[in-house]
Amino acid sequence: MTNKGTGPNSLQIDNDLRVNNNERQISTSGFLDWGVEFSERNKLKFTSMLLRQTDDTTTQLSGKFGTGGGTTTPDSVQTRLGWIERQLFDQQVSGKHILPKLNDLQLDWRYSFAQATRKEPDRRDYLYSDSGQGDYELSQSAGDFERQWGELTDTSNQVALDLTQPFDIWSNLKAKAKIGGLMFFRNRDSKVRRFEYQGSLDPATLTLPIDQIYSPQRISSGAVNLTETTFAADAYSANMRLNAAYAMLEIPLLPSLDIMGGARMEQAEITVTSFDQFNPLAGAEKAKLNNTDVLPAVTVTWRFAEDFQLRAGYGKTVNRPDLRELSRSAYYDIETASTFAGVPTLKRALIDNVDGRIEYYFSSDEVFSVGAFYKRFKDPIETVFRNSADVLYTLQNSDKATLYGIEFEGRKRLGFIADALDAVFFAGNFSWIESEVDYTPDGLKKTSRPLQSQSPWVVNAQLGYDDDVEGGTGTAISLLYNISGPRLRAIGNLQAGIPDQYEQPFHQLDLVASQRLPHKLQLGLRAQNILNATQRWTQGDIKTREFRRGVYIVANLGWSY
Repeated sequence: MTNKGTGPNSLQIDNDLRVNNNERQISTSGFLDWGVEFSERNKLKFTSMLLRQTDDTTTQLSGKFGTGGGTTTPDSVQTRLGWIERQLFDQQVSGKHILPKLNDLQLDWRYSFAQATRKEPDRRDYLYSDSGQGDYELSQSAGDFERQWGELTDTSNQVALDLTQPFDIWSNLKAKAKIGGLMFFRNRDSKVRRFEYQGSLDPATLTLPIDQIYSPQRISSGAVNLTETTFAADAYSANMRLNAAYAMLEIPLLPSLDIMGGARMEQAEITVTSFDQFNPLAGAEKAKLNNTDVLPAVTVTWRFAEDFQLRAGYGKTVNRPDLRELSRSAYYDIETASTFAGVPTLKRALIDNVDGRIEYYFSSDEVFSVGAFYKRFKDPIETVFRNSADVLYTLQNSDKATLYGIEFEGRKRLGFIADALDAVFFAGNFSWIESEVDYTPDGLKKTSRPLQSQSPWVVNAQLGYDDDVEGGTGTAISLLYNISGPRLRAIGNLQAGIPDQYEQPFHQLDLVASQRLPHKLQLGLRAQNILNATQRWTQGDIKTREFRRGVYIVANLGWSY
C-alpha cells in the first residue's frame, strides 16, 4: 500500500503487507408471499422476508507498517478476530383495485416496514512485532491492542399510492394518465465502544500467545486494566424524510409511435449527528441536507419497421450521500490497512441523462441493439485520499463532470446452426465510455481526469443452456464473463505527490445453474470468481496492492407451491 508523498512526484512506501483472510459464513433466509383475491378487480398481497448472515473471520497482516516520514516498523503481524451478525427483516402489504364506475381507474397502494441490524461483539485487534531476538513479542503501543463492540440499527417505513386512469384517444388508441406519491421515513443509530488493556507486563511474557498474556489470572491480579478509549465521533444518529409526488402521461401518437413523459418532485431532508456517547451535547457535529428537486423525464419509442424499434429519452436523477458518508465516524478496514471517514458538508449530486437506442428483435427473447448515452453531473460525489498520518479515504463533491459512450448488446439462440442447439444461447454487451471531470487543485493549473469509479470500457459475455420450460428437462446453466478497463479508485493529491489510485482490469468468470426436481423442488448452484484471478491496484507506475478474492460457491434448494 503506497499513498504517501512529501512533495511533487514523490511517493513513499507506507505499508508493505501480505494479507491472509479466513472467513466462515452462515446464511439463513426465509420468504413468505401470499395474497387474497376478492375478484379480478380487487387483490391484496403480503410479502415477508427475513435474511440473516453471520461472519466468523480471522484476518492477518504480515510485513511492515508505516510510521510516518517514510519509516516503517520492524516485521510485524497484525491479527483481527471478528464476529459479525447481520439481519434484515422486510414486511410489505399492497393492494390493487380497479373501479369500473370511474372508467376503470386503477388504485395501487403499498406499505412497507424494514429493519436492518448489525452487531459486532468483542472484535479483537492485536499486533506482534519482531523483537530482534528471533521471535515476535506483543506490541504495547497505544492502539495496537484493541477490543471493540459495535451495534447498528436501521429502521424504515414507506407508504405509497398510485392512480392510473386509462382513456381512449384518436384512432381507437389507448392512453394512460398516472399520478402518485410516497412518504419514506428512515432512522439509524450506530455506536462503537473501544477498549485497551493498560498496565505493566512482564517482558518475559510478551512472546506468549495473546490469551496467555492477558489471562484471567493476570487481569484479576490488577496488573493490567481494561480502559475505555472510545473516540468522540464513534457514535452517530441519523434520520431521513422523503416526500415525493409525480405525474406522467403515456400517449400513442401513432400505432407505431409512443411518447411517455412526466415529472417527479422530491423533497428530502437528511440529518446526521455525530456525538460523544458520554457527553452527547458537547461537541456534537450535525450534517443536514434539505433539498427539493424536480426531476423531469421523457421517452419516445418508434417501431418504424417490423421487428425494429428506436428509443430515445431524457431524465434527470439525483444521487444523495449515504447516511454513513455524512458522519465523521471512522471505520478501519484491516484488509487494506486504511481508514474511511465521511464528510458532513457533502451535497447531493444531480445528473442529466440522455440516451438513444435502436433494437432489432430476432424473436421475443433474441435481440441486437446499439445505443449511445450522455450524462452531465453537478456536484458528483467521489472518493479521495487525504494526506494524514494514516491511510485515509474520504469523499468530496467535484464541481461537474460529463460522461458519454456507446453500447452494443445482443442475445441469440444457436438453433440457426442446428436444431439441437436451440436451447443454447449467447449474450453479451460491450460499452465504450469517455468521462471527464474538470478541477483545479490548490495552487495548480486547471486540469481534467476521468470520473472516479468509471471504467473506459466494459465487456460482459454469457454462454448458456436454458431448457427450464414446460416439457423441457428443467435444466438451466450459464457461464458469465466480465472484464472492465482500468478505473480510478481514489483521487490522489498532486501537491503532496500522491498519484491517483487505479484498479487494473482482471478476468472474472461465474457459473450459475439450476435443475427442476420433482415435487416442485428446484436445486440451484452459484460459483463466483472461478478463475480467482489476481487483482491489482496501482499508483503511478507502482503496484500498491495485489490480491485474490477466492472462489465463492453457494448451493440452495427451493420449494414453490
